[in-house]
Amino acid sequence: MREVSLGFPYLLYLVAAAMLVGMALAPLVVGAPPPPATAIAGAAAGLEEDHGRMASRIEVDPAAAPALTISVSKDAMSGWNLKVDVERFAFTPADVNGTNAPNAGHAHIYVNRERFARLYGPDFHLPDFAPGAHEILVSLNANDHAEFTIGGKPIYATATIVQE
Repeated sequence: MREVSLGFPYLLYLVAAAMLVGMALAPLVVGAPPPPATAIAGAAAGLEEDHGRMASRIEVDPAAAPALTISVSKDAMSGWNLKVDVERFAFTPADVNGTNAPNAGHAHIYVNRERFARLYGPDFHLPDFAPGAHEILVSLNANDHAEFTIGGKPIYATATIVQE
């Protein structure tokens, strides 16, 4: 029997080709990748409709409802600094995915209508984005991720930034 020897460069080509074939066939074996997180609409009506599909809701008494305001400023080094000021709301990161408590939990950050991150406190650093305008939306959520609502409308705040 004759021995076949592949030189080093040919072995690299073979490995690269096998990886490309594997990546091409992976969706057929594993199934299609999951769709991106459900987008939310910037307009109040769209936000309410899309959030209704995403999470359960906790209706709060308007007289004792939590409230929030947000501000976003350019960071001196890179990215953006998001500041969330809340009233009648407590951030409780240790209780996430646990039992709900009145006016306590965390927030969800959306950038350009797509879920970006969870927020467990008043400050968050956002990266630089592609040039142009970007909508930042922050909603208040209970420990089980249900959104707090008043009259069926989610409690949220928005800001728009312009990336140079």
